[in-house]
Amino acid sequence: MRMRHVRSNLPLSRIINTGTIAIGMFLGITSCSSSSTTSSLPLTAPESLRNTNAIEYSEIFAEVIVNNNPPQTFSFTADLARQVNITGVQLDANNDVSIVWYQTFEGTPVELARQEGRFFGDSSTRTAAIDFPYDYSADSDADGQTNITEVIGGTCPLPSCSTDNQSGTEQTLTAPEMVAIPAGSFLMGTDDPAAPANEGPQHRVTLSAFKLAEAEVTWNDWALCVSDGGCTPVTEPDWLIDIPDKGQHALGGVTWDQIQDYLDWINTTLSANYRLPSEAEFEYALRAGTTTTFFFGDEDTNFCDFANGYNDDTTCQDGYPRSSPVKSFSPNPFGLYDMNGNAGEWTADCKHDNYIGAPANGEAWLGSETECKEGVMRGGNHIFIYSDFRVTDRRLKTRHRDFAEVHEGFRLASD
Repeated sequence: MRMRHVRSNLPLSRIINTGTIAIGMFLGITSCSSSSTTSSLPLTAPESLRNTNAIEYSEIFAEVIVNNNPPQTFSFTADLARQVNITGVQLDANNDVSIVWYQTFEGTPVELARQEGRFFGDSSTRTAAIDFPYDYSADSDADGQTNITEVIGGTCPLPSCSTDNQSGTEQTLTAPEMVAIPAGSFLMGTDDPAAPANEGPQHRVTLSAFKLAEAEVTWNDWALCVSDGGCTPVTEPDWLIDIPDKGQHALGGVTWDQIQDYLDWINTTLSANYRLPSEAEFEYALRAGTTTTFFFGDEDTNFCDFANGYNDDTTCQDGYPRSSPVKSFSPNPFGLYDMNGNAGEWTADCKHDNYIGAPANGEAWLGSETECKEGVMRGGNHIFIYSDFRVTDRRLKTRHRDFAEVHEGFRLASD
């Protein structure tokens, strides 16, 4: 049984609804007043659950997380649609929302599907909506069958029940191919008034030489860590099921903590000192000595030669509806692949709303415990439209401990 992906025609950053919607992949939020901390949500299960006979309503529950608030759990006894009250949550103009659907199978919760999206609006407007364009099913034991498929067949879908690795092939760990990035100075960010405020002010940064992996971490790379006991399995998105070269695709869906586990494992195994790049190092390496809007120029018309993004008929078709094998596109002038597109990439920096006070030496900009609950992601991803791949584009993201979006990955850096 294959789960169907639902893809929005617009990126999350472009979707704003003003009505309360509770059908299909949409979930509406209604706030009682501007000062209310209780929000009424009509929860509707994703299509993958509503169209399967695996469901035992008495064993279904949904875990809802709004921003960095503790998860709230709601059980379902007769239907997969009900009104629930999210308490202790003050909505603002920009909210991350995650809903994970579980079924209790042989006494153990098994993840069946996950919905993630962004709430747009202001609680003072009383109603707003969220678009959830993703509906994918977990594959906890990474055997190529979704958890729903195995539950239907009465088979245990948990990692402890399977010895298969995620790539389906035996691999040997080798040091990643690293590109030597020369020392230099550049203007980071932009003063363009049309750009988001978090991309400024433009400031000069002078960096020491460092090394950056020529490609993103792949599913094969992760499988080695899992098989060696250093990492936990990551749910494989359904578009990779039965794809022969899936192990070479850019890894996605890893949490911040899982990334730290991978760094610990590879550094211990190879006696190395790999790390995440700083945000300044990432932009410097992405620019590769250029000063244009994109590293290949000021126009995005030939973007498909260089990156895997959202296929837009008005621009170009890159040949991949979702992720792609790493190094499928032309590199930038430094010889780095997929610095734009494919998986979005975490940097080492903590969240800062702009560059006021940013380090001038290119080191990671850390911060308080509160600031470091969020971080900075760079490089776009395979669902971004090409105009969102400017070299200065940055996204401030919550470092969730228990979930990650399917288009979030990373690459290695070292001194």
